[in-house]
Amino acid sequence: MNTKLINRGKNLLLTSILAGIWLGSGLAIAQQTRPTRQVSDAQVNAMVEALRKAAPPNRENDGMYSDWQVLPGIIPDWTKRCLGRQLTPAEFESDAKAARETVACIARRELNRLYSATGNETAAVRGAACWWMTGKDNACTSGGTATYVQRVLGFYQQQARTSGTTEKPATRQTPTEEPATQPTEEPAATPKPTSINQP
Repeated sequence: MNTKLINRGKNLLLTSILAGIWLGSGLAIAQQTRPTRQVSDAQVNAMVEALRKAAPPNRENDGMYSDWQVLPGIIPDWTKRCLGRQLTPAEFESDAKAARETVACIARRELNRLYSATGNETAAVRGAACWWMTGKDNACTSGGTATYVQRVLGFYQQQARTSGTTEKPATRQTPTEEPATQPTEEPAATPKPTSINQP
């Protein structure tokens, strides 16, 4: 083989590696200073109340827990993340304060994620309501799930008017080492078209 050709190949490879490192570090710096939108406490509280009011009524042995009708399988993970201690579904059901704090924590996470993605409060609320019911933020375009999302949005808007807050989310700098969202897990509630439409 020609030595010149080998040296030229090595130089090209080295240049490509260095360019990749340089571009990668520039991207990391840009991402570290990228602003993320954060929802206010008032917006989170409005969402928590909206989810509570839109939840199907508690029914004995329906397999769901608390005023927010949360599925039992997700309660241990959510409470560990949000409260720092794992609760059983029965503990979650009997501790209204812990249930509200957990729901607020998850609602904040989803509203922040969706508000950052859309830049629109109404779209974020719709997406979070859909995610709460189905595990997907864009799957509620018709039927019972669309009705549920509309109910949540209506209750959210009522809460926002009642509390007199029309706050804009604050902007803050977030380093890229912190994940913007937690991994998606199962939805909090399963669709129940017959109970969603009840007042």
